[in-house]
Amino acid sequence: MPAAISCVTIPVEDLQKSIAFYRDGLGLAVEEQDEDHAALDLDGVYLVLLQREEFASYAEQVGARPAPRGAIEAIISYFTDPDGHTWEVLFDGE
Repeated sequence: MPAAISCVTIPVEDLQKSIAFYRDGLGLAVEEQDEDHAALDLDGVYLVLLQREEFASYAEQVGARPAPRGAIEAIISYFTDPDGHTWEVLFDGE
């Protein structure tokens, strides 16, 4: 079975503000939501927005330290969301 990414989780400061950005700004559908997280559908890959405190506890469970807000360890590129995550949106019309 080939490996595939099915979920990308990012930490957010204000869950409602981030939901509004991704839902209203980018047109992503919210598939699941509670007080700590929201899962948005990226055509079969889920973008999970997780409150920063919850994200930190998950990171610590696997022996990692979460990067501080605004730190960039990898670039996805070209515009940023309310929490400073940088994105690049491409469309292949073929």
